[in-house]
Amino acid sequence: MSNTLLRIKQYIDYKKISLRSFEVSIEISNGSFTSQLKNGKTIGVDKLERILQKYNDLNPEWVLTGKGPMLRNQNENPIDQLGEIYEYLRKHTYLLEEKLKEAEQKIQQLEIALNRDK
Repeated sequence: MSNTLLRIKQYIDYKKISLRSFEVSIEISNGSFTSQLKNGKTIGVDKLERILQKYNDLNPEWVLTGKGPMLRNQNENPIDQLGEIYEYLRKHTYLLEEKLKEAEQKIQQLEIALNRDK
């Protein structure tokens, strides 16, 4: 299960918000977050952005990495936090793209080897 989702659920429990109220507040379909949580899925960047915009006391670093406090200092600029989140996601997207390229190359090599053996 995604640690990010578990941390968001921990925040929801801390704030004593029902899952349905939470879903309505971030404008996602009924049961969407609950389903992702139950099925061990991940959360999309668009939903994560809505959560962090709506619940601006939630520390983005804690949500993404588990580091730092769950709640952030209210004096911090939310725009700066979104920039940090963007950079974090950009770096991880790049790493995933590189892994995907490597996997595609390996598949091509295996397909060539299979066709050679036929």
